[in-house]
Amino acid sequence: MNRLLCTLISLAALVAASGAQAEKPRFGDTLTVSVGGMNHRGKATLAVTRPDAPVDELTFRSLGLDDKTDVFWGDLSWQFAERWNFRVNYSSFDTSGQRIAATGGNFKGIDWGVGARLSTDFELELYIADLTWDLLKSENGHLGFGVGLHAADIDVGLLVEVGASIDGDSGFVTLGDEASSLLAPLPNLSLSGGFMIGDRVYLNGSLAYMSLSYDKYDGRLFSARGAVEWRPWEHVGLGLAYQYVDMDLEIDEEDKAQLYDFEFYGPVLFLSVGF
Repeated sequence: MNRLLCTLISLAALVAASGAQAEKPRFGDTLTVSVGGMNHRGKATLAVTRPDAPVDELTFRSLGLDDKTDVFWGDLSWQFAERWNFRVNYSSFDTSGQRIAATGGNFKGIDWGVGARLSTDFELELYIADLTWDLLKSENGHLGFGVGLHAADIDVGLLVEVGASIDGDSGFVTLGDEASSLLAPLPNLSLSGGFMIGDRVYLNGSLAYMSLSYDKYDGRLFSARGAVEWRPWEHVGLGLAYQYVDMDLEIDEEDKAQLYDFEFYGPVLFLSVGF
């Protein structure tokens, strides 16, 4: 969890502690902190290409990367007024792998042919923030709309080696080693709601979407989340959730073109604490 997430959590906790009072649809809590584990699964296509080279789309499969991993998942929800809620969510995806190239390709300043050995590290940190206002509100449920931001912090490292004979022994020598980093913030519109079943079970879900082009960026986003939370104790609960994020982004710059098309999704088991 990096500095940005810590700052957001600290800010929300500080303001919530100031004592804002409101009708609260989630067990009567002003602030709810949830932490757990996510079986995060992913599909990704990416390319970082020089202007003089054809676009070569690389996938998890072509790079020999695992498509699932178990990661930390965190969520903070702050009901700071009767109809207003702020929520921030964090998850990640880290994988590494190695594969012998079945076709030629390129990535930034490296070009390779069939038989090259590709060693890749892929890291993603995903932040989701939503500010929502309840249009409909009853004693047991609420439904509202809002604005938010999905920010993907992506780091890719690629080492390319080719076969060679050195003093009569066969092996691999380095052809090139490149890295690329991207912080992709995509704003979105959202629809969210929740419903209390009795006094101990809370169902909630949200949908987010945005498609826009501006300057050198062309992006599209779709996100869906849902959860059921059981509160056997007054302030402590357990829950199951599912999170799905589909993000496409193209960036055209003078020295390179970047393409990221990915889906990350999976189930979550979490512990929640309400204040």
